[in-house]
Amino acid sequence: MSDLHASVQRKRIELGSLQRTITLSTILKAQMWSLEDWSTLEGDYSHSLSETIQALSNVSTRLPFSSNIKVDIGDVGEALNSAVKVMETILLHIQNFVPKAEEIEKLISELARVIGGQRVEIQECGDLLSQTYALQVEECSLRSQLIQFHRSCPDIKQ
Repeated sequence: MSDLHASVQRKRIELGSLQRTITLSTILKAQMWSLEDWSTLEGDYSHSLSETIQALSNVSTRLPFSSNIKVDIGDVGEALNSAVKVMETILLHIQNFVPKAEEIEKLISELARVIGGQRVEIQECGDLLSQTYALQVEECSLRSQLIQFHRSCPDIKQ
């Protein structure tokens, strides 16, 4: 009976582990499209970022930093307009990612909640296994005491 009980406990633990694995797999599969979308947008993002760096670099190197400064306002205006356009492009890309990021945040929060619950369940399983072991030891001890008692008092009927 105890072997059967131990086997059932092991199977329950395996089942719980498989259920948690399925839950995690489902959550991860739901996120795969985000990673695939990022690979298509990564080139545009990198291009926009490099244009922004170049525009800001151009603007900063065109400004003279000495006395008697003479500046062509048109060139500075064009450089600033170019930088603004690049920044607007980046802003559009960021705005496209905000809903996806919010959705991913919700899913990550849900995953953290599930993991927290699973930690509690694993702790409970460990506690139950410890209790089971203690009870098995106690049962073996009581059985051995019972056997010794019957040997020491053979005239008592079982």
